[in-house]
Amino acid sequence: MQLHEIMTPDGHIIQHRDSIRQAAELMRDLDIGILPIQEKDQLTKGSWPDTAEERWHPGRSGASIF
Repeated sequence: MQLHEIMTPDGHIIQHRDSIRQAAELMRDLDIGILPIQEKDQLTKGSWPDTAEERWHPGRSGASIF
């Protein structure tokens, strides 16, 4: 199996100030397991896994956690 066979062809990112709810909804809607987090021109400030649910951090942004 090749990596390109299991990866999402059109990647998605979230901004570091986006809410956790936005990240969770995007991941659910796109059926993806992880989102890279972007801050300004830095592509990856971190990543948000599908196991990090909004219910654990209600109303908080990704920036407040990372």
